[in-house]
Amino acid sequence: MSNLNQVLLQGNLVDNPSIHGADGNVARFTIAVNNGFGEHKSVTFVDCVGFGKQAEVIGKFLTKGKQVIVRGQLTQNKWEDKDGNKRSKIEVRLENFEGFYFVGSGGKKTEGDTEEEAIANAVESTGEKLF
Repeated sequence: MSNLNQVLLQGNLVDNPSIHGADGNVARFTIAVNNGFGEHKSVTFVDCVGFGKQAEVIGKFLTKGKQVIVRGQLTQNKWEDKDGNKRSKIEVRLENFEGFYFVGSGGKKTEGDTEEEAIANAVESTGEKLF
């Protein structure tokens, strides 16, 4: 029997996403999620990763300060650092195109596609459902 592993968070990008991979098909970014209020207010920083066409849209439209909703699964990323020490971190692996939503306006302004058009074009080219 599988366990439930679903995360839904709303926050602001801490910095511009970094795009990796041979084809620019991996996008990594961190969001700041505000918790509580008044003197009990705190911020949690959450690392997120998206793949494929999703990474392309993330790289094109998400910028530092942009508010987004992310949806995905918690995964543990494991690696060895340059000194051979084992390292790991927990991150949110975004679901296909249901993995993030734009909140409000803003972000990179480019000629041509709007955010909605870029998402529609990416969905059309992959055949994936958006919402």
